[in-house]
Amino acid sequence: MKFSDGEWLMQPGVTASYPAEAHDVIEEHGTLLIHAPTRRINHRGDTLGGPLLTIRLSTPADDVVHVCIEHFSGTANRNPRIPLQSQPAPASKIEVGKEEAVLRSGRLAVHVNKTASGRSLLPRTAGF
Repeated sequence: MKFSDGEWLMQPGVTASYPAEAHDVIEEHGTLLIHAPTRRINHRGDTLGGPLLTIRLSTPADDVVHVCIEHFSGTANRNPRIPLQSQPAPASKIEVGKEEAVLRSGRLAVHVNKTASGRSLLPRTAGF
């Protein structure tokens, strides 16, 4: 299944949904879990339309950040699954503050703004 027409254009009938703000940001088992609506929520009526994206940020290795964006993630497991070689746990640190959450992996850091009024949710990275 191909969703893009070449490198930049979307196929006819396909629309992309991008996260607009971080509704909530929590740390869960060494993962930064973000629930992000695709449009700003100004009042409770804004929660009725549009998808809610679940973004998981984790660190599989030093200086590496794994980003998983899901919508409708309740599907059955598809087989076959190839087991990965186990690696030692990387030295990562997650800080969830009042205004931003930070995931650090070695020299790399991902900052998620929790109070992004009028700004994009897309995380900014620091390092390298």
